[in-house]
Amino acid sequence: MRPNRFGVFEYPIAGKDREWPVVVGWILVMVSFVIPVAPLVPYLGYLVRVLAASSREDATPPIRTDPVGLLTQGILGSVIVATYLLPPVLALLVTVYGASERAGAVDVGFSDSLVLYAGSTVVLAVFLLAVFLVPIALARYADDGFRAAFGARGIAPVASHAAYFARWMAGTVALVLTAAFANVAVQVDRAGPVIASLVVAYGVVLAAHLWGVGVRLARER
Repeated sequence: MRPNRFGVFEYPIAGKDREWPVVVGWILVMVSFVIPVAPLVPYLGYLVRVLAASSREDATPPIRTDPVGLLTQGILGSVIVATYLLPPVLALLVTVYGASERAGAVDVGFSDSLVLYAGSTVVLAVFLLAVFLVPIALARYADDGFRAAFGARGIAPVASHAAYFARWMAGTVALVLTAAFANVAVQVDRAGPVIASLVVAYGVVLAAHLWGVGVRLARER
């Protein structure tokens, strides 16, 4: 990958397609304000490519080549993300609902409350673990196929490495900051969704790159 003046922050526009990945993502995110979810599927396919390229230390991948493959990667990537995240999300919603119901009751015993909140903590920890594993699973899928996304032998060594944890944290911080900036930008009159979409399109590519770098470093060390 060629050196650049702005380090990791230049990654989303540093490839052969230059600004096109961000521009295409910008358009897809804007369309998602009108048609929820569906326009984001091909962009998820591009993020899978970013993860794979970063895990191999390749340049920023192009977005204008093989659109059918991009859509396929987006669909299968969505299945992988849903498989990892949907069960803990549903469990978390159930526990939050149970906690709110218990909070409204006047005769809740200490033991019942302890069990409920301990269960909520466990479910939250499982959810965070799933979020932690998703980038590794997507990188494995891009390299070795769909089944590899669920193989513990390929995922566990990366997940247990400090190098991956550090870059996962960096990517997650980038994603949280992206969400925060987008949330502020969307409040701007008329232009809000346009600005927020651009922020999201750039930020998710940056986060995926950082996660991919973490996967690569964990594999090498």
